[in-house]
Amino acid sequence: MSIHSKVGTDRTTEHRRVLISGLLVTPAGDRRVMIRDISPSGAQVTSREKIPNGCDAILKRGPLFVAARVASVNGDEASLHFYRELSDDEIERALMATALGGGS
Repeated sequence: MSIHSKVGTDRTTEHRRVLISGLLVTPAGDRRVMIRDISPSGAQVTSREKIPNGCDAILKRGPLFVAARVASVNGDEASLHFYRELSDDEIERALMATALGGGS
């Protein structure tokens, strides 16, 4: 089950608060994450496993594979900055992955 809502009004500030699972592939290994916020330019995630700071990573959620930089880590939370901006369609498909049985 996913929970999400739009925050903000224009594309440059549009963040979606979500609570969905994903997989973060890092140089230190794969990390199961909860995606808490996603926008075209990045995401906030949490994990029970340590996420290395300052590394490149791949965020996977259903059909979404996006290269990112781990910009900061604070405890179990990490801020990801995507190397390319996501389209609204890509975000919607990732959010719908649970309903369609295609979660990570």
